[in-house]
Amino acid sequence: MLLTQSEVEIMEILWETGAQGKKITILELIDAINKKYDRELKRQTVSTFLSHLVSKGVADYTKKSKISYYVPVITREEYAAILQKELLDTWFNGDVASCIKSLLTNEKISKKEMEKIKEEINAI
Repeated sequence: MLLTQSEVEIMEILWETGAQGKKITILELIDAINKKYDRELKRQTVSTFLSHLVSKGVADYTKKSKISYYVPVITREEYAAILQKELLDTWFNGDVASCIKSLLTNEKISKKEMEKIKEEINAI
């Protein structure tokens, strides 16, 4: 279950408000998105994205009167784990060592970062 860039932007707002123990209305969400990403999204557009997020099982809502309040169903970390598994399975046939080797050889990693990686591996 991969999310589009716009869906991720909406989820970022949901994760931020959810981390504070809050639910958010569509109008509050639109305002937060427009401020954070300097965009002018319409209510119908955000409503469509929210429908997709609910159908994908990553967000949900409750209704009070005529107002819907949205919350994330999964955490940002849980979504990152889904993406990691997708990457590992799709591009590296589940081979963790090949995936890590690719990351280490294709990215510019400072000595400090490399030491931190070594510490993390040794801590496992």
